[in-house]
Amino acid sequence: MSLLETGTRRASTFVRLLLDRQFKIIGTRLLDFSGGQQDGKPRQREPKQGQYQSFPGEDGASLSVEKLNSLRLPALAGKSFLDIGCNEGFFCGFARFAGAARVIGLDRSDRFIERARARFPDCEFVLSDWEHLPEGKFDVILLASALHYAVDQAKLIDALMDKLTPDGTLVLEMGIINATTNEWKEVQRGIDTRLFPTSVKVQEILKPYAWKRIGHSTPQAGDPVPRYVIHVHKRKSVAYLLMQPSGYGKTTVARFLFGASHVPVVAGDEIISSVANGRLTAPSAMKDLIASQFSPIDIAKVVHMLFDAGYAKDYVDLWLGLAGEGDFAFEGYIPDIHQTTVMSLLAARGYMTIKFEWDQPEHSPSALEMSAGLAREYERTLESSAP
Repeated sequence: MSLLETGTRRASTFVRLLLDRQFKIIGTRLLDFSGGQQDGKPRQREPKQGQYQSFPGEDGASLSVEKLNSLRLPALAGKSFLDIGCNEGFFCGFARFAGAARVIGLDRSDRFIERARARFPDCEFVLSDWEHLPEGKFDVILLASALHYAVDQAKLIDALMDKLTPDGTLVLEMGIINATTNEWKEVQRGIDTRLFPTSVKVQEILKPYAWKRIGHSTPQAGDPVPRYVIHVHKRKSVAYLLMQPSGYGKTTVARFLFGASHVPVVAGDEIISSVANGRLTAPSAMKDLIASQFSPIDIAKVVHMLFDAGYAKDYVDLWLGLAGEGDFAFEGYIPDIHQTTVMSLLAARGYMTIKFEWDQPEHSPSALEMSAGLAREYERTLESSAP
């Protein structure tokens, strides 16, 4: 089952739960989102003044279930969830239903907050605006159908990104004008006039982050701007890893890939050589090991000994000290058995790792042991054939 199908099934189950809760409140009347008839008679409705979100038996201006499906929310079990402009708490209720451990909805309407608390008493609802966000960090933050109300939309996005956990997701549901200009466009809607960004402006706003346009959202009545769903994450620094053995052309590949990109390249062979010759500071025991075994034609042997002796973290720390802040590339041999350890150490430091692998070129030099063995055999052949 795909993630989309899983999300749709959860949303449907959530609606059935709401219906069951509604039955307990309204007795025998069958109320749902759809139109149509029940036993030949129109389904009964209980619309509330200013109803925006839709619930079983209460149609609002927004098709809440359809919007929930389009949001493609990440897994919420055990996570913290914040809904900015939560209205009557529909998405907060779903987050709790999906297993979120902490659920907070924020809205500046006391009427909506009162209704939300009545509908979902196991969620926390705060009467406030987005200038006063709750304390703490959140795994998932939802801002749906509300960004265009902000005076400074880019500033609000930055503030919400600052409230995310390191691996958190900001889910934006927003109107975007498909245009090639970088601007905010004033749009006359059914109820007011608001500014909406062009697709180029969205790219500019989200440039500091990692993001993906998930797809279209549910069309909104009275809103002429098409709505989209975007998932935004904090951008992690990237460690590009070229860890093939000697003879694979790591230095050449790194030069062509990163030479013009301003991504610093850290060379493992140079680190080993610099430590052995005292040009680079390392823990004393590690330095002694490298110095005692160093050979410029067999650095792979030193690397094996470093990992076998438990210096993996110290070795990676040397890379990071030379790389500085941000993305970097490492080119140097790391034994296959230890590559996962290296990637885990970098992940623990907040890096996303990208591992490069390729086939060995046919013109690569032979292994040192093989070359030495062939040389000895050739020498013996010459001796045996000497006059």
